[in-house]
Amino acid sequence: EAARLVHDLPVEGAREALGKLTEKAGAPEPLLRRALASRYRLGRPEDALALASLAGRAGVADSLRVEALEYLNHWAKPSGRDPVVGLWRPLPARDAEPARVAIRTHLGALLASPATVRSAAVQAATSLGIKDLAPALVELALEKSLGATARVEALEALFSLDANRFETVREKALADSEAKVRAKALGLAARRDAQKTLPLLEKALASGTLLEKQ
Repeated sequence: EAARLVHDLPVEGAREALGKLTEKAGAPEPLLRRALASRYRLGRPEDALALASLAGRAGVADSLRVEALEYLNHWAKPSGRDPVVGLWRPLPARDAEPARVAIRTHLGALLASPATVRSAAVQAATSLGIKDLAPALVELALEKSLGATARVEALEALFSLDANRFETVREKALADSEAKVRAKALGLAARRDAQKTLPLLEKALASGTLLEKQ
């Protein structure tokens, strides 16, 4: 109830105390959502680090971890609408660097997280232009134990961040056992070098799966 009072009313002078509750183990979800939103509104480098820390923490609900990463994703250009209560509470544009530093700091934990959290981390890193994520994305794109969707997301992020490094996984992705991965690799390869990819496109049209033909 105190968290609702501070965030929903709001009570600006108490936001910092509410934000610190992101560090509290076992806090209920409604409280943590408001603590995350307070960190986002405060917008200091230490708040970005706290958001990334919670996103990488095992034992916290995946939905909250994803929410923390979405805050980092939109750190530089915050939405004017409060994500908890839906009221119009605009924030000014701000430097994206604290969000980049926060994700880099907790990158290992984020990439070792469940698929939904890992996907949100990759999306945030791609949106923020974190180039040094590329080596980890190469490993994810080729990791057979991951589902096809996760490998596709890794390919897309790798292409967006470092198209040259995409070439290092291109051939293996085009020969992947999953049609979804092959189709994505084919599309990205065509964007990279249409002329070089033309024979592969013709082959896909002739004998590929429906997804590859599309």
